[in-house]
Amino acid sequence: MNRLLIGPLAALWHSTVLRSALLAAIALAILFPAFNHFSVLPRYQDLMIHFLEDEAVRTATHIGSYDFPIQDRINKASITREFVEEIALLAPDLKLVKVKVFSNDGEVVFSTDASDVGTINSHSYFHEQVAKGQRFTKLVVKEGRSMEGSKILKDVVEIYAPVMREGRFVGAFELYYDVTRKLAMLRETQRVSLIHTVLLTAFMLAIVLLILTRAGGEIAKRTLAQFHQEQSENRFRTIANSVQDALVEVDSRGEILLWNRSAQRMFGFSADEVVGESIEKRIMPERFRLSARQALERFHESGGGAHIGCTVELVGMKKDGSEFPLELSTSAVEMDGEWHALGTVRDITLRKEAEQKLKLGTNVIDQVLEGVIITDCKGLIEKVNPAFTDLTGFQREEAIGVKPNLLRSGRHDRTFYAEMWKSLLGNGYWQGEVWNRQKNGSLYLEWLSISAIKADNGEITNFVGVISDITQRKRNEERLEQLAFYDALTGIPNRMLFHERLKHDLNQVKRNKQQLAVFFLDLDYFKKVNDTYGHEVGDKLLQETARRLQNLLRKEDTVARLGGDEFAIILKRVTQAREDSELVASKVIQALVAPFEIDGNSCQVGTSIGIGIFPNDGNEESVLIKRADEAMYRAKEGGRNQFFFYS
Repeated sequence: MNRLLIGPLAALWHSTVLRSALLAAIALAILFPAFNHFSVLPRYQDLMIHFLEDEAVRTATHIGSYDFPIQDRINKASITREFVEEIALLAPDLKLVKVKVFSNDGEVVFSTDASDVGTINSHSYFHEQVAKGQRFTKLVVKEGRSMEGSKILKDVVEIYAPVMREGRFVGAFELYYDVTRKLAMLRETQRVSLIHTVLLTAFMLAIVLLILTRAGGEIAKRTLAQFHQEQSENRFRTIANSVQDALVEVDSRGEILLWNRSAQRMFGFSADEVVGESIEKRIMPERFRLSARQALERFHESGGGAHIGCTVELVGMKKDGSEFPLELSTSAVEMDGEWHALGTVRDITLRKEAEQKLKLGTNVIDQVLEGVIITDCKGLIEKVNPAFTDLTGFQREEAIGVKPNLLRSGRHDRTFYAEMWKSLLGNGYWQGEVWNRQKNGSLYLEWLSISAIKADNGEITNFVGVISDITQRKRNEERLEQLAFYDALTGIPNRMLFHERLKHDLNQVKRNKQQLAVFFLDLDYFKKVNDTYGHEVGDKLLQETARRLQNLLRKEDTVARLGGDEFAIILKRVTQAREDSELVASKVIQALVAPFEIDGNSCQVGTSIGIGIFPNDGNEESVLIKRADEAMYRAKEGGRNQFFFYS
């Protein structure tokens, strides 16, 4: 309720016209009763007193017409019994409270109050006014004092009426005319009149206040609406000036109405330069102005158009005449029966450049011979190139949205992939050989390079993998390695690889303070097999010899063919070198002395073995080989098909 009153009264007070009207109404409400009380009602009272004076004068004149037996003045002798009786009869009818008769010198010669007789009226009004033939009246209210100072118990009009004879003052009457009832009636009338005046004034003030309050309410509504509108406009203006995109409003004729700060930065024109100007002449290249004008004409008629309610890419023109690509989103708004268009303009120069670079990058990726795979930060594939499809057999549609583990071959364990991700997340890249599986199930070996792409804040946004099929290359490398380090006939390590492994194994046992044994073997009677059955059978015998030796040894041990019918063995990490070597040498001799069934031929050979022990027989590779070789010749010289230790 208070809010309902405060708003209109506040608006009423803040409106100059209504404030003046309100103050005038309040002033009238105060002044009118005051004027009535202090001016009008006293005039009524004066008028009543005047009437009462006239009535009292008529009464005094009637009494004064009494024919006193006097010559030159009234005295006590002039008061007859008939006069006293006459006064006694007239006093009640004429409502006389007291009657006095004065001589010309002011002595009371008669009074209805006997105590007054003989007193002298020495007041100036008697001698200066009454004695000169002038009436003198006074209203004396109850409990008041008469002209002579006596206390009056009723409301009276006190009147002095001079008695003149032939122009001479001979005496005077003083009448106390009872006006108690009439004055009471006058006072009641004044009171009622005052109440009516106050009520009427209050009613009129209430009407005025009601009218002014309603007017103030309407003003308050309009003021509040205007305030809200101004707030909305200010808020819109603030928002419009703070957004990064340009905001431009035009009417149906194409004249610019709104131009925010971003538009100023984008086009180079200030708001003062473009507001009220035609939009196509200001920010559109000349070659597009005709079509823009035609579109505005259609918009003026219906508020529609090809660009209304959608986003399009256009070309804009800056103040210096340079052109740039922009993105325009337009909506239509009807205001006061006229269509307005509000457009959001975005400079897409950087985006176009990025798109061009991306397009160029995409073309490059599509043209490279290596497979390229791009994933998001969660590892979901976003893009693959044609080389990826050719390599894996998976089409683009099959790969997008899934993880690269669709290629997983199963040859690598969890540790392998954990190490890969550790390097990738820690260093930002990883590269290495990976066995993967094509769509048809075939395995292939690839060289995979993965790089993490990071945003400006350091967060990973994408991963890029480049895949090269190295299956054939790996086969070629293995073939070259096979030719370089493995015996072509038997497939076991050759002399070169034997020396490499011996050097490696010696370093290990030296660090671990272990022992190692080197065997040198030479087949007995092998030349006889070649001469009897031919080299083809001899080659097959050498192959079977290599197989029998491999089956006797541990995986960590090495069997090598040094050339011809010479073989070598490395026993790695033997705990009791001599005993272990004797056991192995005995098994070797037993295995090789057994007949070889080759192409229907039963061939039999034996072997002579020389053994060198590390560290007893030497600490170096060349020394151990020499010691084993010497021991082998001693075995041959001792009768063959036996083993000798170097001593």
